[in-house]
Amino acid sequence: MNNIEFQFLPNLPIARVVLEKDKMEKIYNECINLKDYESQKFTTGLQSYKTPIHYRMRECNILIQEEVLGIGKVYQEKFDIFSKNLTNSNPDLLIDASDIWVNYQKKGDYLPLHLHEGLLSWVLWVQIPYDIEKEREIDNSGKGGKGNTSCFAFNYSTIDCNLQSQIIPVSKKEEGTLLMFPSKLQHLCYPFYTSDGERISVSGNLKYRMEVVK
Repeated sequence: MNNIEFQFLPNLPIARVVLEKDKMEKIYNECINLKDYESQKFTTGLQSYKTPIHYRMRECNILIQEEVLGIGKVYQEKFDIFSKNLTNSNPDLLIDASDIWVNYQKKGDYLPLHLHEGLLSWVLWVQIPYDIEKEREIDNSGKGGKGNTSCFAFNYSTIDCNLQSQIIPVSKKEEGTLLMFPSKLQHLCYPFYTSDGERISVSGNLKYRMEVVK
């Protein structure tokens, strides 16, 4: 039986990019001071007890838009995410990246399983307050699943219809790292327990803008 061949079905990847230090410094400084502007605070459908608070960015929007549009362009060139989008595949529509917000997560806070609107979504880790080794040491029975404390995770169905979780440990070394993924890919963020500091991340979506290229 040496003539057996195995073929993997096509799928879409997760893009991983480390932002330049000078850009991250600007983003970090805004995130640290953003909560002084109460008018930037907003709620989402996920807002409930022990979920992070969200703020709209004020100053780094253009910087971040340029970064994520560049990453999205490469993603499109390699994997043609637009033609795989079920909502609209009109190549003459512009892509909008202005949907950007900051998440402030405290000890015990979590983001439940959810997905986003759009073509591609992303998360950028700005500040990680805990030591991930200490997170792994605690007995987290009943606190989100053994071994997953403080992690980010993608959930998806495999070809045999089983639920698969891709667990991504989020440690201090992930500060400055951006993950971009298809917007309909379900994901969640587990709580951390060993620090009184805030975990800060920035998130956003690439969407179609209802304006046709002329």
